[in-house]
Amino acid sequence: MDMADRLLKSKRKVFIQSVSTGTINGLLDGLLEERVLNQEEMEKVRHENDTAMDKARDLIDSVIRKGHQASQIFINQIVEVDPQLAGKLGLASGPQSENSHNTQDSQAEIPPIPAPEAVQDNRGPAGSVKLCPAEIAERIRKEKSGEIYPIMGKATRTRLALIICNIEFEKLSSRAGAEVDISGMEKLLEDLGYTVDVKKNLTSLDMTTELKAFAARKEHKTADSTFLVLMSHGIREGICGKKHSEEVSDILSINTVFQILNTRNCPSLKDKPKVIIIQACRGDNVSWRHPKNGSLFIMKLIENLQEYAWSCDLEEIFRKVRFSFERPDVRVQMPTTERVTLTRCFYLFPGH
Repeated sequence: MDMADRLLKSKRKVFIQSVSTGTINGLLDGLLEERVLNQEEMEKVRHENDTAMDKARDLIDSVIRKGHQASQIFINQIVEVDPQLAGKLGLASGPQSENSHNTQDSQAEIPPIPAPEAVQDNRGPAGSVKLCPAEIAERIRKEKSGEIYPIMGKATRTRLALIICNIEFEKLSSRAGAEVDISGMEKLLEDLGYTVDVKKNLTSLDMTTELKAFAARKEHKTADSTFLVLMSHGIREGICGKKHSEEVSDILSINTVFQILNTRNCPSLKDKPKVIIIQACRGDNVSWRHPKNGSLFIMKLIENLQEYAWSCDLEEIFRKVRFSFERPDVRVQMPTTERVTLTRCFYLFPGH
């Protein structure tokens, strides 16, 4: 057994007891891309185990069985996906050559990576966003200088976000579980540093009025970005207002949403990331919602932003969300990314 295999085996118990579901998902993504696991093996780990510990046990045992190269890739993935866990396990960030160990290998372990206090403490309370340690934020800014959107200082910026959610309708069914979506998104955006306005049960005209008022807010001048979340029933033509029915058309066009926030109508957000999230059916694209737990898409979005916003840009996080829908039972609900105009990487750097 080679060095990487021995290290994984020695850390197996701690890994199983310590790794989070979000980190497991990140590791599975990486191992699939590195071709350590195939699609079937990844699906087995993810869906045939009931608990995070069961998934962790299945995952690490599957990798160890594949030998030294697979084990080393797995180690590198842990360091990349979850530095906190890597520090706890005592893993090194550099690749280990098969010939790099000496005659004392049998008792040796890969030396631990530096584990700054900020990294160890970035997880925060359960159900909250992981904070980005200062050294990680600085490293990303340095490595991707000129390729990322600037982030204003916490003391002076005035980030705003708007949530519009229609729950009760005059003719259409009530959207049970939508209140959970609101509370989850509101907390997430507040954790990311945004002041959040929430509006409920609006007609299409009311939604247009609220969007125009939001676009005109003076705070955008001293903001570095904004989020807009729209949740309602929907049809191919757009988002349903509370009066919509077969007899009465009460629809907010998606084009209208983008027009209200474009540079001409909202100059204060020129060249700043504007993230528009829409949770609604779009014709034949069904949007699944649990009456108590909320919408599947919103749940996955919150989960991935909480887990990865500290180390991944927004495009990568959205990719992780889409990847989580690649199962036969949910593929019909695959979320899509439309009208992407970001020219640089948008890192949120939570905590900064």
